[in-house]
Amino acid sequence: SNMAFGLKGSANGEQAIAEADLPNLRVYDAPANASAEWVRSTPENAGNFAAVPFYYARHLQKELDMPVGMIECALGGSMIQTWISHWTLNRNPDLKWQLMDLREKYVSKEGIKQIIGEETFQKKLEENDGDVDKLLQDFFGGHGVTPAFNFESYGMPEIAPFAIRGFGWYQGESDAWGFPIALGYETKL
Repeated sequence: SNMAFGLKGSANGEQAIAEADLPNLRVYDAPANASAEWVRSTPENAGNFAAVPFYYARHLQKELDMPVGMIECALGGSMIQTWISHWTLNRNPDLKWQLMDLREKYVSKEGIKQIIGEETFQKKLEENDGDVDKLLQDFFGGHGVTPAFNFESYGMPEIAPFAIRGFGWYQGESDAWGFPIALGYETKL
């Protein structure tokens, strides 16, 4: 995922890591952090932070001169509806359809090619020993398209009660490829 691209691989990443002793900057990496702990920014661990959210959080912390906590939720290949709660999807008529027909619409060889592209499809097919059914099961059985899966699996219900004073959204989901779908992003956000 472009959102999960690491700080150590970014332009000026080495310098950013060397200057990452920021006591008022904390990171919570929801998909990777099963222990649900906030990690303080230090040169020893900053290289593992995602670059874009780190640079943004660092800028905010310096500008606001107050503690900033960055909740990183970057998972390659996921669609936006996987990060929305069932409660929200069920109560919004513009989103409710996704609970009903998303799997039927895309659970096919052609549907998955449309989502991930021919080249990635062939690579994933090789990884699954040429078994299309296994590839579909792996892709649709979890984080990729299952509505609310990531919201419920990666600590969102536990994070949600915190007071959040701001929110940054860096779009990069697998469902951004279709203009009609992109029109619904405003509602989803």
